[in-house]
Amino acid sequence: RELSLGSRQWVAGGIFLPVQVEFLLSDDGVTFRQAAVVGHDVPLNQERESMTFTARIDAVEARYVRVRAESIGTIPAWHGAAGVGAWLFVDEFQVNPAGVVGYAGPPRRSVGIIGVDTGHALEFPRAECSGRRGRHQWFSRRCGLP
Repeated sequence: RELSLGSRQWVAGGIFLPVQVEFLLSDDGVTFRQAAVVGHDVPLNQERESMTFTARIDAVEARYVRVRAESIGTIPAWHGAAGVGAWLFVDEFQVNPAGVVGYAGPPRRSVGIIGVDTGHALEFPRAECSGRRGRHQWFSRRCGLP
């Protein structure tokens, strides 16, 4: 019933929140249907530690989940590094299974993922390319598409 992706914005470091996050579902891993699109209203020049993009959806059956996080592309003109490609950081992708409020079943499925640059959007095809640092999951290397 709930899909989420964590991200962060650190303006001084050229790291910006995604413009939007799109969650797609599939039964066969080939044909995907849009489940939700989540945006935000955080200004580009506002420092923000972290944000979770969460979509609450009706209970559905799907075997595959695809997540797309759209980058701002290049750093804005007012920034000291204007024109350079902006960083997009994400951490945990979570799938919360259908259940009742106060869900007491198995823990959420939390997957560490790495984005593959496909222009100005990132797609997250694999889970085995993550690393851990402290209590947060961050990504340290690129992986090829399956």
